[in-house]
Amino acid sequence: MVTKIETLQDPKTGNIVLPRTRSTAVTMENGELLENKLNNIDKDINSQVNAIKNKYYMELLEIKSQLEEANLIDFINKTGVGYYDVFTDTNGIDMDKTTATVNTAGTGNVVFNSPEQRQVAIAEDVSNSNVVKIKELNTAKENDDLIVDEVANKITSIENSVYYDNLSINSDNSSHIAVENRVVYYSNNDNYHLYKINSDGSGRTALNSDYSVDIAVENDVIYYQNNSDNGYLYKINSDGTGRTQLNSNNSSFIAVENGVIYYRNYSDNSYLYKINSDGTGKISLNSDDSNYIVVENGVVYYQNQSNGNYLYKINIDGSGRTALNSDNSVDIAVENGVVYYRNQSNGNYLYKINSDGTGKTRLNSDYSNYIAVENGVVYYRNYSDNGYLYKINSDGTGRTQLNSDDSNYIVVENGVVYYRNQSNGNYLYKYTSIPAKQLTLTNPITTTVDTIYSLLSIIPNELVMQPQTFDTFNTVELALFTNTFNKVTINGDVVDSNEITIKATDRALNIGDKLFIDNVTNVITNTDCNDIGETQLNSDGSVYTAIENGVIYYSNGSDSGHLYKINSDGTGRTQLNSDDSQYIAIENGVIYYQNNSDNKYLYKINSDGTGRTQLNSDSSYFITVENDVIYYSNSSDNSHLYKINSDGTGRTQLNSDISGGIVVEDEIIYYSNGNNNYFYLYKINSDGTGRTQLNSDDSQYIAIENGVIYYQNNSDNKYLYKINSDGTGRTQLNNDDSSHMAVENGVVYYSNYSDNSHLYKINSDGTGRTQLNSDISYGIVVENGVIYYRNNSDNYYLYKYNLYINLTLTNPVTLTDGQSINIVDYMSQINDIDMELDYIDTQKYVFKKDGLNTTTTDLTVKGLSTELKSLCYSVS
Repeated sequence: MVTKIETLQDPKTGNIVLPRTRSTAVTMENGELLENKLNNIDKDINSQVNAIKNKYYMELLEIKSQLEEANLIDFINKTGVGYYDVFTDTNGIDMDKTTATVNTAGTGNVVFNSPEQRQVAIAEDVSNSNVVKIKELNTAKENDDLIVDEVANKITSIENSVYYDNLSINSDNSSHIAVENRVVYYSNNDNYHLYKINSDGSGRTALNSDYSVDIAVENDVIYYQNNSDNGYLYKINSDGTGRTQLNSNNSSFIAVENGVIYYRNYSDNSYLYKINSDGTGKISLNSDDSNYIVVENGVVYYQNQSNGNYLYKINIDGSGRTALNSDNSVDIAVENGVVYYRNQSNGNYLYKINSDGTGKTRLNSDYSNYIAVENGVVYYRNYSDNGYLYKINSDGTGRTQLNSDDSNYIVVENGVVYYRNQSNGNYLYKYTSIPAKQLTLTNPITTTVDTIYSLLSIIPNELVMQPQTFDTFNTVELALFTNTFNKVTINGDVVDSNEITIKATDRALNIGDKLFIDNVTNVITNTDCNDIGETQLNSDGSVYTAIENGVIYYSNGSDSGHLYKINSDGTGRTQLNSDDSQYIAIENGVIYYQNNSDNKYLYKINSDGTGRTQLNSDSSYFITVENDVIYYSNSSDNSHLYKINSDGTGRTQLNSDISGGIVVEDEIIYYSNGNNNYFYLYKINSDGTGRTQLNSDDSQYIAIENGVIYYQNNSDNKYLYKINSDGTGRTQLNNDDSSHMAVENGVVYYSNYSDNSHLYKINSDGTGRTQLNSDISYGIVVENGVIYYRNNSDNYYLYKYNLYINLTLTNPVTLTDGQSINIVDYMSQINDIDMELDYIDTQKYVFKKDGLNTTTTDLTVKGLSTELKSLCYSVS
């Protein structure tokens, strides 16, 4: 038997464990009895080791099982049956095989880094082949698994097959470039005639004798502005035949889709026009000065010089004209409904925005022009760096310099970027971003170009211990002592469901991660809202927000205060009326609002935009609704509290107070009474009875939940206070100037004016005060743990802040709110046999394997992200 016995520190108790082969003490109940029994067994083994060895080893194991886990190391030291290491040195570790980081000089820990999330994109079609070429998105390694159709396919070899390079195509002064099927069309600035050339530099041909600019191509037909003929729109075939005048307009910013040409008509106030490729069907689409025109899937995007140079879109039939942002937007490119542009309102940086106006994001800090995009990669001229060609991924990652040429008139096709090289005679160049790796796989696959697959390392990080020889044993129990455990915290009770919501996680979760629930590993198959944090939902000036069932309703300050709605994921942005709509409230899909376009009267409208109805002739403020009854402050009658039914009947005065900040719960109305120059908090029943003063605080920004009222106390530095509905329990909750508050599940969300109006939360008992963002956050509403607010730091746009993550698991579970669950960070093998996770306690992972019948242990521990401070295992 080979045993490692050291003078070590117990990782749980911190006590020093002395090297010994006989016991001295066991700190536990009945310790003396067990100690005596161990001594007797030791004597028997010494005298009758060959005869009764197996019998007493089993009895030793039985005794060990009675000991507390904290004494596992003591047991190993006393019996010599097992192994223990705190990594004070590398003895016992197979350093040639170990890929984890062993830090013996510092903490004495083993660090398992998280496996790198890597992907590759297929470069060309493959049919039933073991060999594929890839566009390298991340580095691939031999013995990695390429996950194809959810099956691991091992990479057995990698070869360099092609390379990246810059190549000159011609020696012409070239501009206004277009490309189709590896044929480049350009204006030769020596004579401005239209030329074509193949991407390999062959086949250079003059196509016309016109001064040709603003070139577009589709199906071997080239469209261009003919400055030899008043800037009119012309077309010509790729072989030089069929030269035809299409209009008598000065036509620029030409774009083409499905045989229809779109252009800026300088002859008619620079409005956007379209015309068929045979010259018929000419029609004006708008009354805007339209520049930087691009078209995709029946939608035209353009810079509206008539309105601040903002980015606009319009359908090809002239409908749906919509402003997408409030930026001076130039150099527009679009792919899959995402628009990329240079934002002259902010440093000429590269921005993107979705076609519905959501998701506006800055991608870099470069002065970026001549923008082109393909397969989620944006190419641009970096004016901040000598005009060199750069690329960046659509999520803002992977910013890379591609050349040292001053590059403009950039276009891209199939991973090849074409540009005019201003550093070398304005010649036409191409940059070949062709795949650089060829992979050989264990199994043949069939796939198509641009398909993206995930890469996984078979063993991303592992600790390999040197083999230890024991007498024949059947059972190994392994304890891995860690510095910390990664955990998730359940939000809300779950009964026999695969769907759970968590409100906290110690690290980012990914599909395939495992949770240890009820001593069973449960695999995450899907994550929703994986990023706890903030997201921009629109590019409108959003005020007076309300929410119901994941749909937000708001007054659009960017569009004259008209009522809009938008889904919580930023989709479905829809205008509902043409009224200046304020003080919005909603119930059961009906929106109630003050119509500032009609004397501030109370109106209602359905969530689909139908049923717009005037309900009263009062100037109506502080609108709220419960059970189809609307309560409001009537400014036409000295701001007294009124109610009215949702059909306009039953209009009734409830008090004679100056009533503001109105909220309602269970047919009791709470409000600020301004009759005495201070707005004390009052309540009144829905029939006008029971009028009661609740405090003597100047109370504003009122919110209520379960009979507890929260308010800003202007009498005490505008701090957040709460009070019960009977006037008892008045309590200060913070020392912040607190406004714009909302409450859900005993958590109050508010704008902290003491900290630049950032979004904060605090529990109803005053604990858990937490800053959530660094935005000026107003108009706060909350639903299902998602907070929505107007971001005054970003043009009053509507934002949301996620508090929770939704997970889908492989097996249904029953859990309780607040329950803490471990993320399983370790796997283990012994003699290439997987050891099963038995349980987790507050300090260690415990693995167990029975029925081994072997004499040698070769232990491998595979980790993901937690630091391992020691390990030990016992054998029997």
